[in-house]
Amino acid sequence: MRDWRSCAWSMLSDPMTTTRDCYYAEPGATICWVIEGDLAVIFVAKGEPIRDDIFGKFIRDLKTHNWTKGLGGTVGSIELTSVQRSQLADALKGKRIIGLTDNAVARGIATALGWFGLQTRACSWKNIDQAIDYLELNPQQAATVLALLQELREKST
Repeated sequence: MRDWRSCAWSMLSDPMTTTRDCYYAEPGATICWVIEGDLAVIFVAKGEPIRDDIFGKFIRDLKTHNWTKGLGGTVGSIELTSVQRSQLADALKGKRIIGLTDNAVARGIATALGWFGLQTRACSWKNIDQAIDYLELNPQQAATVLALLQELREKST
């Protein structure tokens, strides 16, 4: 068993002590994100279209902060317009990204982003170990990412 699991659960019950570079998590939001150091964590809920104004803020945050690795999680499908897909592909250039989803369509979007030359992968929630391994996170980073993902998921629902 990987040692980051016990660390992740303890972090969920303790206040985060690190500084967040960027944070957007409105209650009930379709998309929530946080950028903390070199890590970006994103959660998309509901399968509703993401409003252009919110998506624009998301893209600006992705482009203006210095992060290298990202983990995105979703429940249900992700609805992006062709313009949003293109903007996302541009914002993710040079970043190592993996998505957690049990939705085949969402995994297909991750594959399609790879066609733009991005370092993207996707796996199901039950294979979260693969996501941690793909991002090459140390136990502390893994714990932070999992705690942030849980926090964003709770905010969006």
